[in-house]
Amino acid sequence: MRAVMALLLIVGMAACGSNDPRPNIKRSAVRAPILSTGGQTVALRQGPTLRTHQVKAGETLYTLAFERGLDVADLSAWNGLSEKTPLRAGQALLLEPPAAPIRDASAGHLEWARPTDPPMTETKRPVVVASGWAWPVHGQVTRAFDPKHGSKGLDIVADEGVPIQAAAAGDVVYAGDGLRGYGNLIIIRHTHSTLSAYAHQARLKVSEGQRVSRGQTIGEMGRSDADRVKLHFQIREFGKPVDPRAYLPKV
Repeated sequence: MRAVMALLLIVGMAACGSNDPRPNIKRSAVRAPILSTGGQTVALRQGPTLRTHQVKAGETLYTLAFERGLDVADLSAWNGLSEKTPLRAGQALLLEPPAAPIRDASAGHLEWARPTDPPMTETKRPVVVASGWAWPVHGQVTRAFDPKHGSKGLDIVADEGVPIQAAAAGDVVYAGDGLRGYGNLIIIRHTHSTLSAYAHQARLKVSEGQRVSRGQTIGEMGRSDADRVKLHFQIREFGKPVDPRAYLPKV
């Protein structure tokens, strides 16, 4: 009889545990992939996925912001970086704003929770370039600003080798050929909100970090990564292309 009772007791215990094979295991939240951003470790909380980018060799915050149509100040702030911070190949960057960082002391890193609603932001107003603007080269405008049809600036045709000049005073934040479709490219920062870009040059005559004045020669007309000799000229406010004719003198 005792053997029968023991057998029934064992069967009963097994049946009671069948609903959860691990009743005593504490389930922990699954953590999203970790991102390394400029010495800080950032973990994205689960929920809607934040857009990220894995840095390629030669990329900078300015080239990435220019290519994606972002304000470099926003891009650097989202990732806790200075605008002058050099990037590492393989580094992961956020391409959209997280919420305010939440300190996770036990894990020793920051967790960013994506907001349900977009955060309130102040209206961005461009800062006028005090020294005014000048045409970067005298030539024929063969393509106007038309972002709906893919033109983010002006195409200006002139003879090969003709000097290209800075349209306004500023700092050279990029000089190179690392952006596909732009050839030899120079990007000049004029204010915290305003950039100008000069693409398809044959030769660059300034370097990154250099201060230039309005009318200073920065390169020469060419056809690098283009179908003909031309200058593709852009002005951007907070990362977004604007019509250069609104800034340049009437001709």
